[in-house]
Amino acid sequence: MSFWDTLLGRTGPRRGRAALTQTGIHERLRLETSKGRDRRPALGFAGVVVCVLFAATVVVILDHDVPPPRLKAGQRAPSALVARTAFSYQDPDWLNKQRSQAADEVPYVFRGKDQWRTEVTARLEELCSIAESAPNADRAVEMAGASQMDQVLVRQLYGFEHQGQTKVLRKLLLEPINDSLSRLVQEGVLSEVDYKDALQHWELYGRLQGKPNPEILKLSSTDTARDARLATIDLTNELSVARNERLFRVLASRGLPAELQSALRNYFITNFTPSLVKDNVVRQKLKEKARAAVPDTNREIKEGEILLGEGDPVTNEDLRKLREHARAFKAQLSTGKRFLNLLGLATLAAASIFLFVLLLRRLHPGAFRRRSGLVRLALAILAVLVTAKAFFYNDISGQLVPVAFVSVIASLAVSQGAAIATSVLLAVLVGFAAGGNSSLMLALMSGSIVAALPARNLQSRWDLLRYGLYGGLTQGAVVAGLSLIDVGGTYTPFLPEARWGLLNGIACGLLLTALLPLIEVLFGIITNIRLFELSDINRPALRKIMLEAPGTWAHTLQVAFLAEPAAEAIGANARLVRAGVYYHDLGKTLKPEYFAENQMDAEARHKRLAPSVSALIITGHVKDGIELAREFGLPQQIMDFIPEHHGTTLVRYFFHTAKKKAEESEPGGGGEQVEEAFFRYPGPKPQSRETAVVMLADTIEAATRTLEAPSATRLRTFVHELIMDKLLDNQFDECEITFRDLAIVEEVFLRVLVSRFHQRPLYPDQEGEPPKPPRDETQGGGAPSGSNGGGQRHDTPPPGGKPKGSGDSGLRSAQGSKPPSDPKIPAYSRNAPDRRNG
Repeated sequence: MSFWDTLLGRTGPRRGRAALTQTGIHERLRLETSKGRDRRPALGFAGVVVCVLFAATVVVILDHDVPPPRLKAGQRAPSALVARTAFSYQDPDWLNKQRSQAADEVPYVFRGKDQWRTEVTARLEELCSIAESAPNADRAVEMAGASQMDQVLVRQLYGFEHQGQTKVLRKLLLEPINDSLSRLVQEGVLSEVDYKDALQHWELYGRLQGKPNPEILKLSSTDTARDARLATIDLTNELSVARNERLFRVLASRGLPAELQSALRNYFITNFTPSLVKDNVVRQKLKEKARAAVPDTNREIKEGEILLGEGDPVTNEDLRKLREHARAFKAQLSTGKRFLNLLGLATLAAASIFLFVLLLRRLHPGAFRRRSGLVRLALAILAVLVTAKAFFYNDISGQLVPVAFVSVIASLAVSQGAAIATSVLLAVLVGFAAGGNSSLMLALMSGSIVAALPARNLQSRWDLLRYGLYGGLTQGAVVAGLSLIDVGGTYTPFLPEARWGLLNGIACGLLLTALLPLIEVLFGIITNIRLFELSDINRPALRKIMLEAPGTWAHTLQVAFLAEPAAEAIGANARLVRAGVYYHDLGKTLKPEYFAENQMDAEARHKRLAPSVSALIITGHVKDGIELAREFGLPQQIMDFIPEHHGTTLVRYFFHTAKKKAEESEPGGGGEQVEEAFFRYPGPKPQSRETAVVMLADTIEAATRTLEAPSATRLRTFVHELIMDKLLDNQFDECEITFRDLAIVEEVFLRVLVSRFHQRPLYPDQEGEPPKPPRDETQGGGAPSGSNGGGQRHDTPPPGGKPKGSGDSGLRSAQGSKPPSDPKIPAYSRNAPDRRNG
């Protein structure tokens, strides 16, 4: 059969091999029967349509916008990048620089000090007053205070005042000084720092305007701003009064003594302050006007302009420029080139999906049975892909794309094989979205696989955080290793990427822990945590079974006692088996009196009914159980046990009873008119190994109730025939249980039953009692209470033994019946297809 036939669901005869170790001798057998068809689930036509739609959506997502630049901030460009087309784009950083430059070109604004002249000469006038009023020089010095400079100056002033001329200080000293200072106020006096700042703007303005000596400083005196030149005072050494010709030329012309001029020089050096100070409030307003005057223009890039030089450090502004260049180049492509571009994306998407289907079919073919779950998984994959594109659009690291989140969901909802396939698909698609970033692909794939594989065996909610941490550590290690290989040891720019990888794993674990209940509902997941909750005997559904059908509940516990170790032995989900067993006979609570394990008079009730009516009641508990399960809100995985543990088996007792009555009413052919299909359970047959194990455990538990004083040999023959009965009835054709699994299950059942039917020694008061003779189940015993030939507990014991050929395994085992006689064919291989690699 071709691959495409298998993919689309077309089936045909196939060959297989079977091996059985029942006698210790391995035999290989070629099988080719009409029933031996490839029953592995396939996509089918609807699945192919879904894949095509999925691929189309992937192409739309990948084609939106452009991939992020391969370079990272902090790297150096390996080669020069040149613009392939002219374009313009909004560059906020560039625009802010232009506006900042315009604001910086605004000259400083200086404001004149109020009462500056009075402030400079206030102490001098006070000392002059002391010199005028003091009776002697010593008293003047005493009145001047502790300052050495003031004492020297007041002594000189006193001597000048009292050298024979009276009242000369104000006329010869203070008046010319105040007059000179008043003229200085008109020109302005700056501090050394302000002087240098003003000169810088003066030179800048001169260069921009072509004026060698412009008047640019703005003086703000009271409410009026005017232009003025810099004051002609050199403030190189605080204040050089020697250069202040207007002030000291006047003093020298007045014939002041040299000692007094020196004392005055020291005074002005100490007390002479700038008359102009910066008015930052006014300048800030002018800056805001200058910034607002710069228009919101796009940055223009010409074709052939160098976007990034070789070896230049890459900045965030450069990355934005490269992305805008890619958008402009994509927009100007012709229709033919755009078609080829989309065709390439479609090819990549189709190849990725094809790889996903191949991996999933190889690792977990049963996943295709639940196509609705795969559709939900596909939607989750698309959601993560959209998230990746949003991250790239907003310059968020691709290491934060939550691939592990969806991979863990795939592991919980489907299988570990599905988790691997999902990790590969999603990592590849995200890598394509990042412009073919293979390093990102490998890092995301590694981290998600490590996080998802152990999630299948989830025991507690904290395990999700632990698995996420494992995945994050793996992803971060891969990023760090690849970065060291790529750049030869200059790993500093890549350390943040490794940290983002670790954070991604932890964040996915936290998110899964918080959203696990919602994820279980959306994806139909039933985790071990949920199974523990469903196995609580205080749940309403289980309380209903215990109270309304106590015999059924006792039988349920015995089935669980058999099925759970058998499931664990073959690697099936033992916790799911236990929870499923607890609910598998939920439907019997509606009519418990018609089932022998609940009522002693069940036989009498069925005698009053026609066999067909009794069969309807018995098989109807499947439908009733499903309806009750929906009312109690049980998950689908648990509900599957209700119909599948019966499959399509025959209610043999009532079928043969109906045939017998038909023959009595119409001798010679009435029995042939009874349709066997009417007396079979509606199915479906077991779809998983778990429900197959429960079918066998349910059959064997009910049938072994009929055995009296069973030995290990009788139990082995009995269990083997019951399993063969189901196998030859083709009940396992639709599940993945193998012949090897059946052999293991048989051994586990036998071990449990031997321990269950062990013999106790007689107590002293029982030693005189005669032993009970074994029951002759071939004479008048009828079908066992609560069992029919296939181990299906449904009816009451018949009044007169079982009809010949009814296939009652319980009766046949009591006679020591043998397996089919052909010694060349192993028992489990006869007339049965090889359903896996057993």
